[in-house]
Amino acid sequence: MKIDRLLLEAELGIKVSVFDEIDSTNLFVKRFVYENKIPPDLVVSHAQTNGLGRTGKSFYSPSQTGIYATFSFNATDIHCDDVTARVALATAGAIDSVFSCRCGVKWVNDVYLAGKKVSGILCQRAGNYVLIGIGINVEEPETVPDDLIGKFGAVTERCLPNQYNDLIASLYRSILSVFRAEKNTVLSEYRERCVHIGQNVTIVSDGNELIGKCLGIADDFSLILSINGQTQYFTSGYMSLRI
Repeated sequence: MKIDRLLLEAELGIKVSVFDEIDSTNLFVKRFVYENKIPPDLVVSHAQTNGLGRTGKSFYSPSQTGIYATFSFNATDIHCDDVTARVALATAGAIDSVFSCRCGVKWVNDVYLAGKKVSGILCQRAGNYVLIGIGINVEEPETVPDDLIGKFGAVTERCLPNQYNDLIASLYRSILSVFRAEKNTVLSEYRERCVHIGQNVTIVSDGNELIGKCLGIADDFSLILSINGQTQYFTSGYMSLRI
């Protein structure tokens, strides 16, 4: 295994479960919650057979080349309503710190490097818990599905064995840090990292596909687009870049 459970527990002081393969780390934690059991603080797997993405999409989770993790936090300990944006920043920062790179974010929850998606985030509420699911394409797999060719990115071609543990530890610390940060600080960095400001984008909202130019990110983290000369704000939807 590339992920050392005992080392992570000793370093972070949390309960960790590690799997070679699992259906979904988020689903695993949800089963604990719905059975009225206390879930591990972190569930991480080397592969997922049913990785979950936003808006019902799947997250490609090949074996031994990525990190697929779910952090569980008591909802009463989270005092912000912009969790997904904050976690995107934390993920980008964690990758940067371990691999000495500079990641960008795509509204609202994707992390990009060199023009390709290297990480996706899915935050969900289950009972009294907030589940923070993070998938990171650490190394390049041998193959990717046809529909991901040209879109699927990896952080590095090959990484050192300890970097998997380093990345998970950095993720946890970055998440705790960004949850404590002032909103203005988070908003400023989020805007700086956005890869689509000033670019043409397509957004699917309420089943409608709209094309416009991204003007920026509003103070409530909604997306600002100029569509047919009119400024519109979006708080949800799936967006793709048209660069």
